[in-house]
Amino acid sequence: MVSARAGFLADYGTDVNVGVTLRKNHNPIWGTIVLSLLVVPYVVMAAALADLAAKKVAELVGTGRVLSALLWYIVSLPALLAADVALHIRYFFTVPMEGRIYHYLNLRRLAELGEALPQLTLQAYIGLRLWNPGHR
Repeated sequence: MVSARAGFLADYGTDVNVGVTLRKNHNPIWGTIVLSLLVVPYVVMAAALADLAAKKVAELVGTGRVLSALLWYIVSLPALLAADVALHIRYFFTVPMEGRIYHYLNLRRLAELGEALPQLTLQAYIGLRLWNPGHR
């Protein structure tokens, strides 16, 4: 349990470090791509939760379905990032007993594949290019 929660925080920390280091070492395109891939899980999560979230926003705000969906897409990325940090800290040592939170965290892990697979490929390519700079 602790390793999964610590892994989440360490993964984002190291990804940010790789992106910033690439940008500082005169590789702004690669650094920007690495940093941009960090939002992929949140885009996937926003899309996966869009129907339910739009319904909840409509109930809370009292707006129509279309406006609620638009509001969801505007606030979803910062809201999901805040939820990730809060939930991973809150449940650092325990498993959540509430079904919604448990399923959210599991869906979040699946969404991480959307970030991890392209990032692994990109970082392998970057490593090969940096180790063999003369070969194009």
